Amino acid sequence: MLPRVVFVVSVLFGPLAIGIAVLYGGHGKVFDTPLSGWRATAFKYLTWTTCQLMIFGFGYVIKHREFTEAETDYSKYLGPNWKENKFTGKRVSTLISNHVSFLDFWTWLSVGKPPAFTPAANVRSMPIAHHFCGPLQSVYVDRDQSKEGLDRIVNGLIERQKVIETSDLEWAPICIFAEGTVTNGKNLSRFRRGAFAGNLAVQPGFLQYKYATVGPDYATCKGLELGLMMCAESALNTIYSHRYPIFVPNDYLYTVYAKTIPGHEQMEKW
Repeated sequence: MLPRVVFVVSVLFGPLAIGIAVLYGGHGKVFDTPLSGWRATAFKYLTWTTCQLMIFGFGYVIKHREFTEAETDYSKYLGPNWKENKFTGKRVSTLISNHVSFLDFWTWLSVGKPPAFTPAANVRSMPIAHHFCGPLQSVYVDRDQSKEGLDRIVNGLIERQKVIETSDLEWAPICIFAEGTVTNGKNLSRFRRGAFAGNLAVQPGFLQYKYATVGPDYATCKGLELGLMMCAESALNTIYSHRYPIFVPNDYLYTVYAKTIPGHEQMEKW
């Protein structure tokens, strides 16, 4: 176990902290616009390498898969002609995902175009975590607010989604954990409104963990204890990341499909 712990710590505090601090100004820097040029390229490959190594240190390898329209069927929700309703933006604004483990962040960061996230507000003051989230223009969220404050956060997310779809700059999509909490990866909880309140297109995704003994979810324990247990396991496990075609809301969703849900008359569109 000790060699793997040392490996994980060296990867986390070594090339990531030093490299990003040198390239992007270090702890506390505010990133108002997307990185460009060589900085964007350097950040992409530094992040990809670091995340892969971190996940390997905890006993996992990643297998990414992106499904095509031919392999997907949204007709239950969008109607039989859903493929004709094409996404017209410059880039999809939102990747929605389930949330199982702390490894989720590194897994999605290791895709070709790493997304931004919506971390808790206190993450901004964490040097290593901010080095991951800041250069991607992550939206820091204070969840302990009044309803009015939460409404402002949601409205801010909608504005960011619109910017991502229309801007000439290469904004990263926002990865939002739709359930707003962690699960054991075997059930589906009620979705929260953040990703959907704007009624904009999203890309569905989900993560699936295959493991021998120690589960990566927080059902048994979390934090340092869970990390040490994972490092003590000798098996090499697998994370499967699945991404599906862009889901574009249409009238069918809000009329025909909505009628299949009890109490739909009282529901918001999202």
